[in-house]
Amino acid sequence: MLSMPPSPWYVGRAAIRAFVASVWSPMGGMRRRLVPTAANRQPAIAQYRFDPERSEWRAFAIQVLTLQEDAIAVVTHFSDPRLFAAFGLPAVRPSWPRAGGHLEREPSDG
Repeated sequence: MLSMPPSPWYVGRAAIRAFVASVWSPMGGMRRRLVPTAANRQPAIAQYRFDPERSEWRAFAIQVLTLQEDAIAVVTHFSDPRLFAAFGLPAVRPSWPRAGGHLEREPSDG
């Protein structure tokens, strides 16, 4: 199940797979970065989205994973950038670390 409290969004692997494929497709145009974290002793993901107008990465959502046996049973999505502070994560990142310690900066339009 993929949910955003207080109600579920998508139930079942096929529905979740179709949703994720459409949202995360390269055609969607939204650039994202994920940061692993934890919430209430469960694995979680902090999601940043790139803001091309400001040329920076902005906090978007926290997704908490509920595991059951060897699979993800539930993804609970919290679209509230204010939550990032509770995880010790910045709300805005002007650049992103790359392999080798270099910083990735988005190209400017001008």
